[in-house]
Amino acid sequence: MHLVSVILLSYAAETCAILQMRERLLSVMPEQLFSTFGNTSKLLWDWSEAGKASNYSSRPDESEWHARLVDAVRKGAEDPCRATIQATIGHTRRSGFGSRMNGFINEFAVAIAGGFPIALRVNPGDDMSTTVWPNHFVNVANLGVCNRKMDDNKEVAYQAGMKMAQKLNRIDPAYIEKLKRFILPFVYTYNPQTQARLDVALASWLPAGGAPYVGVHIRHGDKSDESPPFATEVYGEKIKDFDAGSPRPVFLATDDSEAKSKLQHALGSGYAAISQQPFLSQEAYTTRLYSDEEAVFAVMADIESLRRADLFIGTSSSNMGRLIWLLRDQSKESFSLDFDNQWMVLGGLQTSRPGRQ
Repeated sequence: MHLVSVILLSYAAETCAILQMRERLLSVMPEQLFSTFGNTSKLLWDWSEAGKASNYSSRPDESEWHARLVDAVRKGAEDPCRATIQATIGHTRRSGFGSRMNGFINEFAVAIAGGFPIALRVNPGDDMSTTVWPNHFVNVANLGVCNRKMDDNKEVAYQAGMKMAQKLNRIDPAYIEKLKRFILPFVYTYNPQTQARLDVALASWLPAGGAPYVGVHIRHGDKSDESPPFATEVYGEKIKDFDAGSPRPVFLATDDSEAKSKLQHALGSGYAAISQQPFLSQEAYTTRLYSDEEAVFAVMADIESLRRADLFIGTSSSNMGRLIWLLRDQSKESFSLDFDNQWMVLGGLQTSRPGRQ
C-alpha cells in the first residue's frame, strides 16, 4: 500500500473516532449530562482523550469562536449549577494568581473547542471566586453563576484545556495562541473602579508622561520548585544588552527583598534608581488564600506595570510571566530568560504542575 494511502486511512480512522465520540457526547440527555460530578468529569476527560488521539482535528475555525462562546455561555446560564464546565478560575488549591488566571483561560478554551455549556462556580471559602474576581474584574461574557460548594473531582475543565493547549502548541501553535488571546478579555478586564485605582498607584512609581521603561519580573522564592531561578545579575546584563548604551528607567516586580539592590549594582551608575512599589511582608508573596486585599492589589499593580513596559524581561516557566506576556501589546518586545525566549513552550500558558504563581 502506498504511503499516501496509509496516511489517508490513518487520518480517516482518527477523524471517525473523534466524530463518533462527539456524536455520543452530543446525544447524551441533559439529565445524564449533568447528573453527577463524576459523570461530568468523565465526559470532559473522554472528550480530552479523544481530542488528543485525533490532534483535535475537529477544533473550530477562528471565525466560529465568538458564536460558540456565546452559545456555551447561554446554555450554561440556563442552569449554572448543572453546566458541563463549572469554571472555578483554574486550580483552586493554593494556586498562584497567574496560575488561576491561566487556568480560567483554559476553561473557556474547552467550552469553545468542545461546545460545552459553561458557568462560573463560586466556591464558598475560595476568595478568588467569591471576592477577587467579582470585585475587580468585569464578567464580560455574562457567565451564569452557581454559588454552591463543589466536589474536587468536578474541577477538570482547566486540566482538559491544559492538555489541549499542550497538544496544539506542538502541532498548531499559532491556533492556540490566537485562541488564548481571543479569550483573554473575557477573563482579564478590570472594572472601572479597579482600573482607576491602578492608574493612580502606577503614576506614583512609573516614569512621568508615559516615558519608555523596562519592566523586569524576578521571581525567586518557590521558583526553584519549577525550574532553576536566574541570578539577579543575569537580568541586569540582559537589560544592558537591550539598552545598548542608552539606559531606560527600570521597574522591578519581585518577591525577593534583596533583588532591587543587586539589580541596581549590576546595572551600574548609568542607570537611574530602580522603581518598585512598596515591598510587602514576605508572607504576602507566598500566600495563596486571596483574603489579603493589599497583597492581591499589589499583584495586579505589578502585572499592570509590567504589561505597560516597552520591554518586558521575565521567564516563561512562570505562570505570572506567561500571563503578562499574553496581556502585553504584541508590538512591544518581551524576552524570556529561559526556554530560548519561547513563551508558549509550557502547554500554552499552563505548566504541567499546577499551583505555582
